Amino acid sequence: MATPPAGPGTADQARRNPIRVVPLHDDARLAPAPTATPSLTYRGGPLLTAVQIFTLFWGDGWQAQPQAGLMAQI
Repeated sequence: MATPPAGPGTADQARRNPIRVVPLHDDARLAPAPTATPSLTYRGGPLLTAVQIFTLFWGDGWQAQPQAGLMAQI
């Protein structure tokens, strides 16, 4: 049984548009967005002289890795 001939341009079209099984690596898409340096100014107001900071880890998600390791580092 003979197979029908391919239509015109079919082989040429396959060479121009190959099937990609694995997506190409796109560094531009994975790079973090550039951030502008904030412009902070002190205008003579009062400053806090004795500050206490409390870190809270809320929820069960902090009991498992990798969050538990991060919690120990902080």
